[in-house]
Amino acid sequence: MIRKGYEKMWKRSAAVIMALALAAGTCGCGKSAEPAETTAKEETAAQETQESAAAASTVKEPINPEQVKSEEVVKTDDAAQSASKKETEAKDAGKEQAPAASTEEKEKEVIEKPEVSEANTEAEKEKEEKKKEEEETKQATQDLNDVLDGAMKFDGMDLQFPIEISGMKLGKWTLTLEYDGDPSTKSMAPMEAVLAKMTSPDFTDDDIIVKAEFGNYSDSEVMLSDLPMTGIYITKGKGKDGAEPKLPSLELPCGFTWGTPASEVQAQLGEASLSGTFDYDFDFMYENGEYVFEVSGMNDTGIEYVVYSVE
Repeated sequence: MIRKGYEKMWKRSAAVIMALALAAGTCGCGKSAEPAETTAKEETAAQETQESAAAASTVKEPINPEQVKSEEVVKTDDAAQSASKKETEAKDAGKEQAPAASTEEKEKEVIEKPEVSEANTEAEKEKEEKKKEEEETKQATQDLNDVLDGAMKFDGMDLQFPIEISGMKLGKWTLTLEYDGDPSTKSMAPMEAVLAKMTSPDFTDDDIIVKAEFGNYSDSEVMLSDLPMTGIYITKGKGKDGAEPKLPSLELPCGFTWGTPASEVQAQLGEASLSGTFDYDFDFMYENGEYVFEVSGMNDTGIEYVVYSVE
């Protein structure tokens, strides 16, 4: 009885132990399977996420025209800015190179500049002297407007051309026209002139020869009897029997008088409008558009011949 009771107890105990072991094994197996299942699910979810992302990147969204236009504008602006930047850089590069080029050109000019020679120096000197002479001549020509005003003094008379005279008389001097015929019927064409010999009881032809000019300097015909005295011609006489001629007082423009040398005439009036050698060793003619002034004579005696008249 006792042995059967122990046997039953042993069987019961064994059954309990097996049950407990089974329960423990079942419990342990449950904990081990659950994490494995979770890991598999996470990997599956990650894979699905990657596939969704790939699918999302592959799928094209509808095109928005405004967005595309905006993107094109941005690209154009970027391209313009890039081109402007390149152009600015190119200009800056050119500016940096310009001084070098300029320096090279200057060095080239210095190298190619001919050496100053004596011939070049003489040429420059002659050029400066010529320029100076031209300026002096120009100044002298301008002065002629003041100097040649038709005024002079002769034998104590102040003459101012043209001169209205009556009875062919001028102070002590009597005028005789060098014209054959009746002067009252003579018609003078424009620019036509007639001379009249002037004589004085105080002088002979051996002393001095004087002639008055009557010229028509208008644009139409004029009667000779109506013309004024427009100028004077004076020639120093040769004297009689070797004696010095008797001369009337004479004062010309610039204070020139009998015997004024040619050098002084040129110094006062500059280069003549016309010069040469005719009956005397020098002959200078000056004009200013209103009057003509001509002087000549022997170099050792100065002025011996004078013409002063309306032009």
